[in-house]
Amino acid sequence: MFELGVPVSMMFRLVIPLYLMIFIILLIIGGIAHGMIHYIHVENQPFLATLRVFCYSSGTALISYLPIFGGVLSIGWSLALETLGLSIIHGCSWKTSLTSVLVAYAVLVLLFIIDIYTSGAIMSLASRMLF
Repeated sequence: MFELGVPVSMMFRLVIPLYLMIFIILLIIGGIAHGMIHYIHVENQPFLATLRVFCYSSGTALISYLPIFGGVLSIGWSLALETLGLSIIHGCSWKTSLTSVLVAYAVLVLLFIIDIYTSGAIMSLASRMLF
């Protein structure tokens, strides 16, 4: 059995939920962006076309492994690819697609902040109950 200090079965138990979480985040962002484009621009393609754009543009995460400016380059290139891809697929202006992408990421950041706040509040209440 091939091992690198960690059993292979343990690696699968850790990696599969990570990929599932990434796919769920892509579904959320793609759904919000698709809803915004559908709201702003009447003619649009199905949701799978929008999801395909976000899945392909998530490949820029590999650039984030570059030292110093990798994260900034990855985020900027991903936003550019998502904006360009949505404007080409849905036939809308780049301003419409950029607005939908930025709103989708703003909602995701807002959900993340709410998650951190509520988990902190729950932990605070749990610690008060225990002690």
